[in-house]
Amino acid sequence: RNGGDCVVIPWLEQPMSIVVSPDHELAVQFGDPQRGTCPVDRMAGEPFVGFCGDLGIRRQIDRWLKSAHVTVDVIHEFDNCEHIKRAVEVGAGIAILPEPTLRREVAQGSLVSLVPEGVDWSRPLGFIHRRNRPLTTAAMRFIQKLEENNDGNE
Repeated sequence: RNGGDCVVIPWLEQPMSIVVSPDHELAVQFGDPQRGTCPVDRMAGEPFVGFCGDLGIRRQIDRWLKSAHVTVDVIHEFDNCEHIKRAVEVGAGIAILPEPTLRREVAQGSLVSLVPEGVDWSRPLGFIHRRNRPLTTAAMRFIQKLEENNDGNE
């Protein structure tokens, strides 16, 4: 995915989860503290809290849902995970979010994270830099530190 003026250094893949409030029907039926799973088709028709349509992650989620033949009712759109989590916590709808961003709320019991069954949904993360400018020593050390801290902790 290198093109134009930028180069991407791949870093990691974050698995995506179906996110619901603890009292949502899907949490009651499929929630498991150890790692509940949910058939993707059970999302059909659900009120959905998603990312804004101009974000790449939203376009990817739309492609995943379309390929799974699932239509959701988008009721709120936000530009970041935190706002989406807050909306799901108050019961506004369900969402699809990166699993690592949910750890605190799942541990506190304010959200339930469900693994989507039968699909491999993940978002790539990487470092972007200008093609014609070498990374500074500080930038290389920063990337190295992030990679060291993430080993085995995806």
